[in-house]
Amino acid sequence: RRAGVPIAFDRGASATHEFTLGTAQRLRDARREGFGDALIAARFPESLATLPISRITAWTPRTPLRWFAHRLWEQAAVRRGFVALLALSERARLRQLWVRGFELAQSLSYLHGAIAGGWDAKPGAVETLDLELLSRSPLPAPSVAVPVVRVTLGGEEVARVLPREGVWAGSLAEQVADALEPDDVMRAAAQGGWLDREEQGGDPAAVEILFGATAPGDADQREALAQMGAAVRLVEGNLRHRWPALITAAVAGERPLIALSLSGDCPTPEWLEDALPAFEGERVGMVFGAAVPAGMPAQPLYLHDRHSAEPGLALAGPAPAYLLIRRELLPGLLGSGDAPAGVVAALAHALAGDWVVGHRDARGLAAAAYGETLRGEAYGRHEAKLVLQAGEGRRLRMVARGLGRGLLILAWELLKERGRLRPEQRQRSAAIARGASRELFAGLVGERRGAING
Repeated sequence: RRAGVPIAFDRGASATHEFTLGTAQRLRDARREGFGDALIAARFPESLATLPISRITAWTPRTPLRWFAHRLWEQAAVRRGFVALLALSERARLRQLWVRGFELAQSLSYLHGAIAGGWDAKPGAVETLDLELLSRSPLPAPSVAVPVVRVTLGGEEVARVLPREGVWAGSLAEQVADALEPDDVMRAAAQGGWLDREEQGGDPAAVEILFGATAPGDADQREALAQMGAAVRLVEGNLRHRWPALITAAVAGERPLIALSLSGDCPTPEWLEDALPAFEGERVGMVFGAAVPAGMPAQPLYLHDRHSAEPGLALAGPAPAYLLIRRELLPGLLGSGDAPAGVVAALAHALAGDWVVGHRDARGLAAAAYGETLRGEAYGRHEAKLVLQAGEGRRLRMVARGLGRGLLILAWELLKERGRLRPEQRQRSAAIARGASRELFAGLVGERRGAING
């Protein structure tokens, strides 16, 4: 191609490539491949990304075993002995052992040949080609060998893709899609306008919004919410200590839907646009959810009833940053104490009343103003209160059932995380246990004092 010779593809061409070789011959061929790849990389640096040699790194004082293995593999007697061991494991049908040993031997042979060909085992400059997901410009065809495709979103690198088999074709698009994280796909779709749609549902004029943010710019957001038709009221104090005041103010209102921001900031109108469609259903009593990152679309709306969910739904995903609830369910929030306890109480009250609850992470919100500790303790207190409300004969069974369910959930999380919990999972688990034990202790002590005084 560099010489100006055109390269064409004949769809009718076919060939047979079949050969039989033993272990020793394959290792000798691997050495020749490494030698040849070193020569190709030196003459055509743009081909480096397509060669296995590009993934070879130099050994360092921190990797003495690699240096020792390479030096050992230089000895012909060692190579013959290893081939004999591979043959023995094959006759013994130790297939996994054979595969691991063969892969090690093959990589050492390839490295041996590459170094003999002049490769210095230092990372070279691999040719890359930028692919911006939001761009409509066509990709230029490669000159000699395909480059590594550096996938970007808004200029930020999100993945790197090496076309399989060195083929520059439509299959590259599938490889790029496979390499992207789900969140990056959603961000690209949102920023590219591919998800834009009018989502109708709910009447902002039926909503009364209560929050306590006073940050710069909140006045403009309050005005924008008011222009949608919602009533906006400000309650003084920080989120943790103003929660009882928020509930008192909500009870004193008149509109059928109460919206509470749990992030400490004033949300934007996008929040109501995402949350209100849940109330197209007459039996939907509440909707709650976390804040989606900037640039991301609203998440799907999930609907649950008492057969598919329980108050533990409040622990699903990131901490809830808002709560939108019907006025008739407000009594369930009385005495809840703080925002995370209010979400748990609202869920319990709604599900017990055969209402449907919605869960949707929405735009236009800041992250929740509380962490996993408060959320876990709130759920632990709720479960402990259920135990205390039961008769003495049922309490032990309820505690045992709760512990068993908690251990099963913990085991499932450990399985998903391959034996290691994330810090927030450990923090939440400890908080649930702490909240439940404190509530149980306080309740039992109160009962004992009441019995003594009685």
